[in-house]
Amino acid sequence: MRKPNRKPLAAACFLVIAVACSCVASWPTRAEPTALAFRHGISIHHALNWAKMQAGAGGQYVFPPFADPEYLLDRADLNKIRSAGFDFVRLTVDPGPFLQFEGARRDALDEILLARINMILQSGLNVVVDFHPNNQNPAYRPLALIASVDTPLFEAYVEAVARTARLLRTLPSGRVMLEPMNEPQVGWDASGNAKWQAMMQSIYGKVRQATPSLALIVTGGSGGSANGLLALDATPFASDPHVTFTFHYYLRYEFTHQSIKANAETRFLSAVPYPADSRPQEESFQSLANAVAQSNLNTEEKAAALAAGKKSLADYFASGFDRSAVNSTFVRIADWAARYGVSGSRILLGEFGVARTYAGYRGARDDDRERWLADIRQAAESRGWGWATWAFRGPGGMALAQDDRPGAPLDTVALRALGLSAMSTGDAEPAVNTSH
Repeated sequence: MRKPNRKPLAAACFLVIAVACSCVASWPTRAEPTALAFRHGISIHHALNWAKMQAGAGGQYVFPPFADPEYLLDRADLNKIRSAGFDFVRLTVDPGPFLQFEGARRDALDEILLARINMILQSGLNVVVDFHPNNQNPAYRPLALIASVDTPLFEAYVEAVARTARLLRTLPSGRVMLEPMNEPQVGWDASGNAKWQAMMQSIYGKVRQATPSLALIVTGGSGGSANGLLALDATPFASDPHVTFTFHYYLRYEFTHQSIKANAETRFLSAVPYPADSRPQEESFQSLANAVAQSNLNTEEKAAALAAGKKSLADYFASGFDRSAVNSTFVRIADWAARYGVSGSRILLGEFGVARTYAGYRGARDDDRERWLADIRQAAESRGWGWATWAFRGPGGMALAQDDRPGAPLDTVALRALGLSAMSTGDAEPAVNTSH
């Protein structure tokens, strides 16, 4: 168990700032915005998220956060990402420490954030700074943050976002965007949509008080989904040329999340094809039965898991899910944007991805996930939208890096589907065989 940091505050803060600043030689020179600055992106989720907690300290974060080896942001990895053809990184940021720490410690956090951003910029990649709440600390869990527009916690969150906006306005113009909240967990019905509308407008107003021209990403509710964006009234934001609108796309979950244990409905699924009618259904049902039988569940739990899995598979195959279903959703987004006079260059497909087979995951077969990734990417690009795939490395089943080692080769199947290059990264080895 890690003990709480007991070094004197001034010394600790000096150390954090010194280490952060040592990561960079100098600030990049300012540059004018470029039309293709945020076209092909990838999320980095391990460098500034899931900050360590003090053992037995009642929800207190370790200070300094993000200092252990697992948070390493490796220059070689950034160069590999850039060489593959990505032009930006979506850097996820745990808002908890930014809400909890005050005074000199809070100032030190800004220096840590700036150092990470500057390292990415110096690699030739642009940056989306994405405040990305997680459930690790109950005090700052996603549902707590959006309980109401007038709670002290939400007001503190808005202030933290505005503070970060003031920080980012010092960075090169056109190379940094701010995403105030990832996948808001509100907006599943009309009243929830109205609630999130008020919250998004509150965040937007505060950020614009801090800086009138920082590039800002606006999202809908409903977990940041297409439906959430379609329910958003873009009127308060559409006339601002520095606003980009985003949504995430993982449909269908029976395919994209197969074998992911964190998702109860898909944890025992594997061999799920895409398109849905591309292989016999029996193979998927047999894989489900095998996975449940091999699990450590008791007899009653196995029966329930098998029944739930069979229902999920039956629903998926009945849907006939294919490229036309993807295009149907994307057409609705394009029509929504047109109603508000929002051009395709101001739409960002902020997340999409599919589980593959590595470590403990038995995700989609190579040919299936290549088709799905290519269909999503092409559907976005054909409309002039930028995109960011999930994610570079770390747990979750969708890593682009073949494993969690710094410098690990990139998955060639995903790169090919994304229209990018594996050979330019120096990764000549083939992708891992994921057939099963």
